[in-house]
Amino acid sequence: MTAAEIQAAQPGNYNGSLSMDMGQDNSIYHSRIPFEMKLPKLAKISGLEDVLVDSRNGADNAYLETRNFCVFVWGGGDYTLRADSANAQGNQFRLLNGSNAINYIHRFSHQHQLQ
Repeated sequence: MTAAEIQAAQPGNYNGSLSMDMGQDNSIYHSRIPFEMKLPKLAKISGLEDVLVDSRNGADNAYLETRNFCVFVWGGGDYTLRADSANAQGNQFRLLNGSNAINYIHRFSHQHQLQ
């Protein structure tokens, strides 16, 4: 099995056996060795970093920052992302500076790009 085949395999338990015949002259030894390979469900998120919000867009003078990141799921398949804020109040995200607070929103967009 090649590395590419393993990377394309879906998560789960795979098993098989290896048979070997060894011998010398008239003596032959046969061995069967069972094995199991477990491919766990794995996901990797790369490219996330802190966001410095310091530029405004021209249309409504709102602060706007964009960050690209990548989600890789072993064997493909669906995944779920959930954003959370240390200072959230209900469903509202907030930036705090002492007793001062700024509410903000975030948006996700999807781009499927294989590299």
